Amino acid sequence: MLAVLLALACRPAPPDGPVNVLLVTLDTTRADHLSAYGYIRPTTPHLRALAERSLTFDAAWAPMATTLPSHTSLMTGVWPLEHGVLSNVEHGGRRLVASEAIVPAAQLFADAGYATAAFVSAAPLHRGTGIERGFATFDQGDRVVRPGRVTTEAALGWLREHVREPFFLWVHDFDPHGPFDPPRRYDRFRRDPTLDRWLAQRRIPEATHRAGGAPMQTAEAHDGYDGELLEVDDHVQRLLDLLERRGVADRTIVVVVGDHGEGLGQHDVGGHGHVWREQLQVPLLVHVPWLPPRRIEAPVAMVDVLPTLLGLVDLPGADAWRARASGHDVLHEPSGPSLGLSSLRQAALGTAPQRALTVGRWRWLQVDGREQLYDLGTDGFELTDLAEVLPVHRQLLSRWADALEAAQRARGGELGAATAAPLSPEEVQALEALGYTAP
Repeated sequence: MLAVLLALACRPAPPDGPVNVLLVTLDTTRADHLSAYGYIRPTTPHLRALAERSLTFDAAWAPMATTLPSHTSLMTGVWPLEHGVLSNVEHGGRRLVASEAIVPAAQLFADAGYATAAFVSAAPLHRGTGIERGFATFDQGDRVVRPGRVTTEAALGWLREHVREPFFLWVHDFDPHGPFDPPRRYDRFRRDPTLDRWLAQRRIPEATHRAGGAPMQTAEAHDGYDGELLEVDDHVQRLLDLLERRGVADRTIVVVVGDHGEGLGQHDVGGHGHVWREQLQVPLLVHVPWLPPRRIEAPVAMVDVLPTLLGLVDLPGADAWRARASGHDVLHEPSGPSLGLSSLRQAALGTAPQRALTVGRWRWLQVDGREQLYDLGTDGFELTDLAEVLPVHRQLLSRWADALEAAQRARGGELGAATAAPLSPEEVQALEALGYTAP
């Protein structure tokens, strides 16, 4: 106990004056492929080192395994059914944009005099989605997808210019999204007996299909995906190194979070957009220089991230914003149950709508029109369906999911429905290149 007290006494106090924020979102990044979460390969050594001095959330859940809805929930603190953005783009070439009544947290920072900037790497988060609100600088590059190293370099250039003023900087890295083709220097991983055992434990087949039907060899996909993560790890470290060199690391909160995961063949799903654990559970690291590091086992949701962050930063209007948010400041109160939804794109591809409710160790799923029940405490890979064994649990969670969905839809009506904005031919072409719209 004395050692713990001495360690706490040595921690720096919160700085006087404004606190900076660096928010890094890692696209298509499942938690269990990161070193900090016990993965079998050293995919993210820098993030592991960051986790060792951060708050590491062991059970962070995205609301949808889809980029734009998940990011919108992150930035606004409300659920997809409340902000109404339920896909990257509707089939037919329209995009849903959240109501102006839903204020993103970036706007609070801008109103408080912070320099605000966003650097995004792919078309699903380009201007016109509403995700740009509150950012004085919004840099999306000039390509459908730009490499994470290019996005990072652009963000570093901005940071060098603004490092001496309070800043809220968001950097989005799309590299872990398929196709998995890391640069040669990061293409280090090859199938071996350890990976074979890992795949077998999860009953991942030798081959499956990506969305749209393209075949995928699962071991090869893991090799490429892990190489992409290795590169992303270096990108994050470059940002952290600059904070250290410029002497602002001790007054900068760093948040690293995945927007959703990836199937990689688990549950016979090559991509994402479904509600299985590997697609909805994401890494979440929050480095607060004046707080001691610890692992937090209690489940948290994507909508909790910004309410928690705003509990650490003194901003005008933050209390009112958090009161309107659906998420919780999980450093002071527990999170609620997490309702997960499948993407509208999955329905367009012929997959029945899916739902998932996460309450503690319990996961209730509605997949292929059938209710399923899993106990993550004994079945972390969701392989043994307990719906028939524990019918009372299943019924209780099913009703809870129905009630949550109804409440979220009702609140969405109060906040104002998302509007469908037409896309330009160039935007349609960009999203079609990623497979997000119908021909």
